[in-house]
Amino acid sequence: MANLRKNEAKTDINLFNFIKENRRYTNSWNVQKQNNKYIQEILDKTSKKETGKHGYPDLIYVNEIKKLLILIENKDQIKNHVSKNEDDPVDFAVDGIKHYLSFFTSEKLSQEKETIKKYLKNWKIVGIAFSGDINDEYNHRLDTYIIENNFIQNISKSEILDEEDYLAFFENIDLEKISNDISKSSSEINRLLRNLDSQKRPVLLSALMICLYPKDSGSDFKNSYSLWNTQTIIRNMPTTISDILESEKIDKNKIEVLTNELTFIKTDNDLNSTNILKDILKELEEKVIPLFDKKTSYDIIGKFYEEFLRYAGITSVKKGIILTPNHITTLFTELIDIKTNDVIFDPACGTGAFLIAGMNKLVDEIEKSNLSDKKERIKNIKTKQLIGLEKSSTMYSLAISNMLFRGDGKSQIFNEDFFSNETNNILNKLPNKPTIGFVNPPYGGKDNKKNPTKKEIQFLEKMLDNSSRYGVIIAPLSTYFKDDIDRNRILSKHTLKYVINMPIELFQPNASTHTAIAVF
Repeated sequence: MANLRKNEAKTDINLFNFIKENRRYTNSWNVQKQNNKYIQEILDKTSKKETGKHGYPDLIYVNEIKKLLILIENKDQIKNHVSKNEDDPVDFAVDGIKHYLSFFTSEKLSQEKETIKKYLKNWKIVGIAFSGDINDEYNHRLDTYIIENNFIQNISKSEILDEEDYLAFFENIDLEKISNDISKSSSEINRLLRNLDSQKRPVLLSALMICLYPKDSGSDFKNSYSLWNTQTIIRNMPTTISDILESEKIDKNKIEVLTNELTFIKTDNDLNSTNILKDILKELEEKVIPLFDKKTSYDIIGKFYEEFLRYAGITSVKKGIILTPNHITTLFTELIDIKTNDVIFDPACGTGAFLIAGMNKLVDEIEKSNLSDKKERIKNIKTKQLIGLEKSSTMYSLAISNMLFRGDGKSQIFNEDFFSNETNNILNKLPNKPTIGFVNPPYGGKDNKKNPTKKEIQFLEKMLDNSSRYGVIIAPLSTYFKDDIDRNRILSKHTLKYVINMPIELFQPNASTHTAIAVF
């Protein structure tokens, strides 16, 4: 037995060294016992001999920020990889890792203390069964399992992956289902609001979302609305919004913008004489908001708003509103070298998609760094390193609720026209000036009295003048070939690095506009 333990210890060390030298992980792997008290409390009763005492997988990896847990069970010989019935966790790797994973299934977690259940909600759990010699490609076996829908599933991965690969795998598992669910809910909510002016629907949606914000703000709206009649719901909405946003330290002027936009709910016949509001609140609480916790990099909230606005008929070239697809906002952050102290600026931020993409990139850079004050730096990103302007109060209301559900009530998002004097005052007073500008400007501007929207190239120039390192724009191809005077003036002040043509299908079905991305 002593010799067996010695061989397994050598397997542990070899595997540990292989991961350390050949794979990318944000944090350190631990041999057996580790520091996360919630996970450790579960492992304290996972004895393979079913004694109710502690049991430890051979290697453990924890990323608390990404909510990723990886457990590895090793055996030094391939013959001990898996038993015939998978019921011998002491002597076989597959049997052992399945034994440990079973304690993290929903069924087992439901028996744990409330604090543990709450902490481990939406964690990504991976189990790896390994046997043999990691340094001999013909003399080892590896099986990878995950917990999905309360089942332990083999995902047919026979090698150890980088951390990001495991995270990406979870992200893609139910992406299609999530997209379908979001689309169904967006369609249903718009159907319920079919008699309400389409421009008012996003304002109402934003208000209802804020009322359901899960953070304890002293408001009983979320717990009580199902028992209230319609008039009570309408009466409580403005005060609930004010209470929640004030508790998040959002400026009172911003709150007034939202509550003033909402005054129509008191007089709208449909909303007052039916249970529409209660039905929408239920749809949001049960089918939409729970999805927001499932992903990190994929912008589910933004996708929901995008679908909602599409069904409402608000996004179109004619109306100047074209929301940027998620993969394009992410692409912007990959086209330049973003540093952890950069300040991201969007002068036409819509629902906040570019700010979210920039925030995700900055957070990711800090998590991968060796900085000691990561939590404080991430907090600073959300409160001091994102700046947005949005002229439309409708879109602005969605941007505020979007950021709110990301644990951030203090983003510097302003309901202002980029070209107003007030905006100049705002930008001058900001303690942290923009270093990187991202923009998808309103399309079709003419800069005249009939159409007061500024042209795309004017958005570009002012954004570049207010961003010290980089500026990235996506705009109709014609933007880059017209307005010679403006083009020459921009190129005399800023360096154009490259232009990327985009497929004409990019913004369909809302538009068939041929666009290009330019990086300055």
